[in-house]
Amino acid sequence: MWKINKPDIKKATIKDISELNLDPGNRINLRQLYIDYDNQNGDVSKAQISTIPDDIAKKIYKTYPNTRNGKALAYIRDELNKNVYRCPYCGIGASSDTLDHYMPESEFHALAVCRMNLVPMCHKCNNLKKNKSYKDFVHCYYENFPNGIFFVANITIVKNCIIADFDFDSIVINDTNLENKLRKQAKEIQLFDRIKKEANEYITSLCIDCDVPDNKSLKDWLKNKLKKEENRYGKNDWRCAVVRGLFSYSSLDISMIEKHKLNRPINNDGGI
Repeated sequence: MWKINKPDIKKATIKDISELNLDPGNRINLRQLYIDYDNQNGDVSKAQISTIPDDIAKKIYKTYPNTRNGKALAYIRDELNKNVYRCPYCGIGASSDTLDHYMPESEFHALAVCRMNLVPMCHKCNNLKKNKSYKDFVHCYYENFPNGIFFVANITIVKNCIIADFDFDSIVINDTNLENKLRKQAKEIQLFDRIKKEANEYITSLCIDCDVPDNKSLKDWLKNKLKKEENRYGKNDWRCAVVRGLFSYSSLDISMIEKHKLNRPINNDGGI
């Protein structure tokens, strides 16, 4: 969730461009546009994009379908999806569902098959991002995220059910611009509501799996579970936030785990 490895710019500027069958002058200009995009952390100016003539940009735009179904550029999609299993925006859906154009292809035709501009993403996040300003969203290849844990879950007990609510830790983020962008993005993709629904089922599965004899063993179990989830999903994934929130909940004991099993929420609207 959040950060994924940046694509290889050498492949983008050499192999990918060679597949577009452009004349030498436009190959050079497109290569420079890709380099500018990379140097500017996933953004280019109107002046930079205008170095590609409209007719050439439209030609590039029309090649995007060739990234699907074994066509000439399908290797780009395959390479981008390699080792990325969950949507970097929500951590729920499969990342292989779609490729999102960070800077929209409808406006920036010349970047339609630029692999640094293509982000593996689930259908839900991609559709919710559509027609929004890309500047309100983090770039999962280029954003400079803090090293600490900035995505947290606050645990409460409601009618004997364990409930998680999510938030960003402003102190750890320590960057007003980044925090504002994260909060705007979270609102646009309905992140907190969607994750809360998933967390209902996840907490129930944790309680069912947690077969320990005493409260000390419960803490040890949660500690080990957290380590496994961090290795699998990354420290700022919502699942890790849930386990970390449970571990930090001072009054959590086995009786609460058992009560949740009996009174677990029905996941129809994210509530009880």
